Amino acid sequence: MAAEVLGGRGPCQVLPSPAGCWQVNRVPPLELVLMNAGAAIYLADKAESIHEGIDLARRAVQSGRALETLNAFVQFTQSVDRVTRERA
Repeated sequence: MAAEVLGGRGPCQVLPSPAGCWQVNRVPPLELVLMNAGAAIYLADKAESIHEGIDLARRAVQSGRALETLNAFVQFTQSVDRVTRERA
């Protein structure tokens, strides 16, 4: 499945840097986040290709939906932490 997502290439070959993995710090952080989110969207069968998954992730970030979801997740995990502490 991973080879399918990466188009038959290794992760070092898909990064937009000639040195691949050795120069990850040259890839803008947002691009790394979009690649990761795009792969997750594709693997969840919510997109027909990794590229479509990246596009969906980019639109979620641009629309503010991604931040809303992150904030909801943080709120949920904090509430679980409070309940866990109260029961301890």
